[in-house]
Amino acid sequence: MKFTLVFVTLLFLSFCQSQDYDIYFSSSVSEMVYLQRLKYLLISDLEIYAREMKSKLEIVKKAINYLEIKVKRLEVNVKNEEYHEINHFSSLRSQHFDWSQWISFMTKDVATDAQKHIQEMRPNLPIPEDFNDALGSVLLLLDVYLIEPKDFAKGLLNGKQYNSSLNPLDLYALGQYAFKNKYYKDANNWLYLTCVYFMNAEDYQINYYRFLGLQEMELSQIYAMSLLKINNKFLAWIVVEEGLWHAPHYLKMKLIEKDFYKLTKPEKSVKRTYLSNFKNCCRGEYEHPKGLSCYYDSKDEPFLFLAPFKVEILNNLPFVAIYHDVLYDREIEELKRLAVPTITRSTIYDYDKEGNVPVNFRTSNSVFLLNNASYLVDILRQRVADMTHLNVFKNSSDDLQVMNYGLGGYYRYHFDFFGKDESPNKLLGDRIITVLIYMTDVQQGGATVFPALRITNFPKKGSALIFRNLDNNISPDPSTLHAGCPVLFGSKWAATKWIYSAEQMFRKPCLPQNELRPYDTHVIEFVNKILGL
Repeated sequence: MKFTLVFVTLLFLSFCQSQDYDIYFSSSVSEMVYLQRLKYLLISDLEIYAREMKSKLEIVKKAINYLEIKVKRLEVNVKNEEYHEINHFSSLRSQHFDWSQWISFMTKDVATDAQKHIQEMRPNLPIPEDFNDALGSVLLLLDVYLIEPKDFAKGLLNGKQYNSSLNPLDLYALGQYAFKNKYYKDANNWLYLTCVYFMNAEDYQINYYRFLGLQEMELSQIYAMSLLKINNKFLAWIVVEEGLWHAPHYLKMKLIEKDFYKLTKPEKSVKRTYLSNFKNCCRGEYEHPKGLSCYYDSKDEPFLFLAPFKVEILNNLPFVAIYHDVLYDREIEELKRLAVPTITRSTIYDYDKEGNVPVNFRTSNSVFLLNNASYLVDILRQRVADMTHLNVFKNSSDDLQVMNYGLGGYYRYHFDFFGKDESPNKLLGDRIITVLIYMTDVQQGGATVFPALRITNFPKKGSALIFRNLDNNISPDPSTLHAGCPVLFGSKWAATKWIYSAEQMFRKPCLPQNELRPYDTHVIEFVNKILGL
């Protein structure tokens, strides 16, 4: 028993030690392996605890049987008036000595090794930030993809039923989160579902939920408050009276009843603001642009005459295109293998702090791979150069960034360019082109969208999305505003290469002023509206 616990612990610790970085459970599907291992450890500890409890229970049962026999024998002796020193001494000794032993036995901790082990694992458990991010991600997914809470709770996502569902504890956590953040309509939906699921549960399940902290009166109290917040006085009163019928002395509910009419002033729910075009794009509601073409790219590079790139144009100005089949399965697996040991929470550049910082609107894990990290990274650098017909050297591009998005993981609308004179390294210039290579298909969600261009591109394993961030005057193009939509189902792996402008003077010379494209007024207005300008 102790050997099993030590063996499992060593397996987990060896895995943790091989990952020299902080774990963010909510920002990457790649971290779910940790949760699985933690679950296995918890099950192992609980099994040890149960075995020792069972062993202790068997001792108690045997003792009860033995004591019952002794008591019955004494009853017979008393009835027959068989008073003698044997019975007297045995009874006195057991009352004096045995009870103190039983008290010691009953107060002694069970499975102390397992308890100690669980305490040692606490630093590896998800932290409050992980939990809050996950709660927010659920509400984001429902907003963007128009999913009803009741469908999400039973595992029905966009008409497809999955072998998953939420239990009353999950639903209650979502209700509490929504109520705390003043999303009262959402809180009402989740708390109602909590009540329904709880009432329809089996007795053993109800006892389990109670044991883990779900108390009916607390649930009724917060549900009644959420109903009052949305001005549903009738149902709120029914919930209050029903609760007090079951627990007439529950103080919090009695206070609601006492001040019911003072509390009935409705309060507006906080609305989560996601631009309508962002959500529409994520759902793929816009038609694919017409009048565009596909072609084989074999120019400039001799190798491309043998193996041209398959290019699908999505937009001409600015240039946005899909390059199909640019990454092979074995290369994808190699990139993942290189990334996993050091992948960590993604960041953005903060001009005020003059450095990279994590933010809550970019929920993914990522890592930059140096060109010398593997022969494959250097091969991909050359492949990107062939696709873009640009110089892709150390001083003209960022290192290859590999990213993994967790469930609900997204990147809010943003530009890839830094802007005039705002690049962290002025000698490199600005990011002229972005190459985004998809390493996985995503079953639902995870699209890359350009709201101003009304373009939606869903990930396709092995393909690359290439778009130009700067115009022909090397000035930022505001219509390239884009976003990474939340992942609803699946795992999104991608690799990004940003190419800078300074080293491209002979590859992409600036055009004369009269040949530059004027920006449509509605594009500027649309982008400013998104950015709140």
